[in-house]
This record gives sequence, structure tokens and C-alpha cells, in this order.
Amino acid sequence: MPRLIVNGLTFEFRNGWKAEKYDDWTFYRKKFQSVAGGARAVDVVALQPRECCWLIEATDLSGAHKTSVAGLADEMAVKVRDTLAGLAAARFRADGDEKRYANDSLDTTRLRVVLYVKQPEPASAMFSTRLELADVKQKLMQKIKAIDPKLQVVESDENIDWTVS
Repeated sequence: MPRLIVNGLTFEFRNGWKAEKYDDWTFYRKKFQSVAGGARAVDVVALQPRECCWLIEATDLSGAHKTSVAGLADEMAVKVRDTLAGLAAARFRADGDEKRYANDSLDTTRLRVVLYVKQPEPASAMFSTRLELADVKQKLMQKIKAIDPKLQVVESDENIDWTVS
């Protein structure tokens, strides 16, 4: 059962799945990250056997900084775009396991995008620093609908195919 720790969250995937921290790949770090003035990356590329490639970003908003809906959607859209370009480049230019994983990722029949958001606990009922995830999803959908028209923006593991703790 693949298990990854990302931004203090533990992602556990079912048996048969593969999951890697794409932004830790040697190819991404040493070659692709500097392409075109700087490429971004999602945290995890997970593979549901012979079916689906999942691009997963884990964002922790529980710290002191305030993030806007538009800013979060913009950042995520760039990461998705750049990760797809990076996987395509890795298919041709990476070495060994990373090249095979890029091939496997791009050989699936579906592509899904998930933004997992860890939000701060509300300080009070009157003053909340929490983002409305429906607003984030709407903004993100405007930007990457062609990539995944069923993208998910979640803060629990209720509607996803893996667990987060």
C-alpha cells in the first residue's frame, strides 16, 4: 500500500496503486524545474492501475498567511499545466524509474485533478479565515476544465479514492 507524507499529511493509497512525490523527482528538480523561467509541480502523481492518472496537490492554509480564492486557483492551474508538461518531457528525457513512471502516467485512459486543502479551524462564528472551497473549485474549473472537467477541491478524504490523515 503506497504511503506518502506531503506537507505534514499522510496519503495512503490502495494496494495496486502507485504514488510518487513528483516534485521530488530528480528529473524535475535538476532539469525541468528551470524550464521557461521556472516550472511548478503538483505534490503527487498517483496511478490507479491501468485506469487513471491523478494529479494531487496538498495545500496547508492553516498557517498565519491569508490566501485568496483566485490566487490559489491560479497557482494550482500552473502546477497542473507544468506537471503535465514535465511528465511529457520525462517520458523522453528522464532516466530509469522516473521515465517508466512518466510513461505509465501518460498511458492511462483518464486524468484527474485533486486539490486537497487543509484549512484553519474557525476562530469564531463571526470571523473565519477559511476559504469557500466551492469558490476555489469554480475558479479552478474556469482555468483547467479542458484537463479535468470533474476536478475536486476537498478538505477531507470522503470523496476521494485514498485516505489522508
